[in-house]
Amino acid sequence: MLYRAMVVWRDACKYHRHSMQRVKLRLINLHKQSLSKALFKWKEATDKKHLQVLAVQTEDLVNEN
Repeated sequence: MLYRAMVVWRDACKYHRHSMQRVKLRLINLHKQSLSKALFKWKEATDKKHLQVLAVQTEDLVNEN
């Protein structure tokens, strides 16, 4: 009887460990995705600012000529 309880307990531990590892990997993946989204959003904003500055400078140079 004790052996059966140990086997059931051991299997429950394996299942719990496997499930927790999957949850951990899922959380890491979601965190990476959110960081990636934030990085691309920041890059788009900075690129937009640089393009606006370049457009103004180009317009100024064209108006000088």
